Amino acid sequence: MLSRQSSKVYTENDLYHDAKKLLRYNKNVFVLCSSTNIDTIASFYKAAQEENRRVVVDGYQRSILDAVRENTENTLYQMKCAAIYLPDKQYKKKEHMEQRQNNIDMMKRKGFCMFIRTIPFFEEPLNLFRNNLIIYSMWEGYLEKDKPYADKSKIKFLDQAKANGSILMPLHTSGHAYEETILKICGTIKPDIIFPIHGERPDRFEELKTECKIAGKIKRLEHKESVEI
Repeated sequence: MLSRQSSKVYTENDLYHDAKKLLRYNKNVFVLCSSTNIDTIASFYKAAQEENRRVVVDGYQRSILDAVRENTENTLYQMKCAAIYLPDKQYKKKEHMEQRQNNIDMMKRKGFCMFIRTIPFFEEPLNLFRNNLIIYSMWEGYLEKDKPYADKSKIKFLDQAKANGSILMPLHTSGHAYEETILKICGTIKPDIIFPIHGERPDRFEELKTECKIAGKIKRLEHKESVEI
């Protein structure tokens, strides 16, 4: 985030307002995002609730959101994840299959916002609702086919979905801290050494030191290089 100006950062609030517009004009919406990106999930959840769209999750996502709800007092994260739970077909019990079919019928009638991942489980709902919108809320670099950091599983999953009629819409905000926040952290901790990692502009730390905005030694490590402290 050091390569971007904080005034131009796309925020969770921006995402929430844009998500509302997409949910308002699209009945069947899938959201591809990290299952642990709770801030983003909360933004989509709130937008879906306000646009009268049913929120749909699978068992794994439900377990994460239940854990969040049980361990926080923040009302933003009090998401009642059992709104619609889509069980896996592996559960052969009659009540599971009845619940599954009832939920699918409700999705067909009222529309939905469903959180998905690039695994086979989600191929069925995508095929059931072919003319859908997939909101891609992850780093777009994963979809750059000719780059070493491309994610082949995501590319294959989305290519198949688009071939079946899905429309893809990127809508994402980074969870990483931008420069103003990093300066506050360094000012509070007053580190002796700073190791820049996972960034496009590690040299910016050296510029900030030259500008007397941070103190401490800047140590950049090469790939697989280790250091003893």
